[in-house]
Amino acid sequence: MKVRQNPSVKLPHQAEVEGKLLRLLLGTSHPIATLAAYTELAEYMKLTLEQTRAIYPNTGRSAWEYLVRQAKRRLKDEGWLYCPKVGLWALTKVGVREAQLRERAPTLTAEELGL
Repeated sequence: MKVRQNPSVKLPHQAEVEGKLLRLLLGTSHPIATLAAYTELAEYMKLTLEQTRAIYPNTGRSAWEYLVRQAKRRLKDEGWLYCPKVGLWALTKVGVREAQLRERAPTLTAEELGL
């Protein structure tokens, strides 16, 4: 499921968030808590305060947290991420392998290719 962008604030594309989330989880030796994931991922991606605090007008919820949850859901659906306990995220063995492959041969987005 793709996330609709809040027109007032530009957020990264979901695919970019998924890739950065894989890298973030690869760099941790233990499962990461949900709230820590939101914060650490935002710092890792160098988001502005405005981006992390953007609210969807129709729901009143955080656009950033929704985007991260959708990225998490996709990684989980792919079998790369699991939740050992409620509120904790970790990579599966397949997820570790995927993250390591991406580290060795990162894929470029259409924007980065100038398309």
